[in-house]
Amino acid sequence: MSDLYLTRAQSREVDATAINEYQIPGIVLMENAGRGAVDVLVDYGIYGHILICCGKGNNAGDGFVIARHLTLRGYLATLWLFAPPDELTGDAAANYEIARNCRIPMVEFRDGQWGRFETVLYQSDWVVDALLGTGAQGAPREPFAGAIRRINQARKKVLAVDLPSGLDADTGQPADPTIRARLTCTFFANKIGLSKAAAMPFVGIMPVTFGGFREKGVLKRLSGSPMRPAALIAVHYLIGLAGVLGGLTILLTVVGVVWGITMPANLAVVALGFLLGTSACAAIGTLVAARVSKATVANGLGMAAFFALIIGAGGFFGLMSETFIQFARLTPLGAMGHVMEAGWFGHAIPVAQIAVLAGWSLVIGLAGVKLFRWR
Repeated sequence: MSDLYLTRAQSREVDATAINEYQIPGIVLMENAGRGAVDVLVDYGIYGHILICCGKGNNAGDGFVIARHLTLRGYLATLWLFAPPDELTGDAAANYEIARNCRIPMVEFRDGQWGRFETVLYQSDWVVDALLGTGAQGAPREPFAGAIRRINQARKKVLAVDLPSGLDADTGQPADPTIRARLTCTFFANKIGLSKAAAMPFVGIMPVTFGGFREKGVLKRLSGSPMRPAALIAVHYLIGLAGVLGGLTILLTVVGVVWGITMPANLAVVALGFLLGTSACAAIGTLVAARVSKATVANGLGMAAFFALIIGAGGFFGLMSETFIQFARLTPLGAMGHVMEAGWFGHAIPVAQIAVLAGWSLVIGLAGVKLFRWR
């Protein structure tokens, strides 16, 4: 996955530049994207049938390419079309015809076929989400919404093409419903909406930065300067915080001005929860960054910590017991969400969760500073 982030409009400009200025046919771009997605699936392991769900845009075209390359490699793949084939255009229509001529198993969805779809769904090892692309905005309509809900309920491994269907490419806001993907293959660049998680700058990025600095000898050179570990860490926290605050400001502006959603009843509590939550995440990132010697190791540890935080925070509440949900409120992101929710809706101030966040920030943060090594 690329480190470059583009908006929906910028992604379209890149495609237009490749096609018009560099004379790379759009169907070649689609071929490369689909083949790359198959490479990812194979790397992760395929142990059964692959169900590929297609809409009517270029995402569907990627899905047809994916089905063809899976079939060529000896895997069993079935295409389910949730839009009439005559609504396909351009490169997507061309790849549909290729898939049809290759006799790849294909089902055109009709009303009343949900039972048949669910049977295939539950028999599949992987599901490929090629329903809605980056151009989709707002809540998915039927039959896409029905397909998304059933895919989520099945709890199968899902690879999303470009971005999960239902997720806004610019704001990162999930609609109801949105695909819960195990993997997302985004082509050329990450869509900017995928970078919105508050923990990512601190748990995912900061350890990699420090690991790279240590690996390249930058920290070794800094060890002879007046710079102390606490100051260096604080600078990176402030950089990450500035980015997250910028994203939050844009989000609040959009939901308040454009969508007319009610603003927080207690903005001070929301801000406190946000700042303490990011501080707690930064503390965990600091602890990882304090010792890692290489950027690759830091990336693995940081991402493991990030996903542990997401799961520990109750990222899958619908699948968790009440006991686990209560436990989740003691984790950084779980406590952060509880405090911000209370402030947003004017509930009683959750002192216990505020104390939890302060504890994570102080204890883990100080441990990270104490264990920090320059070399």
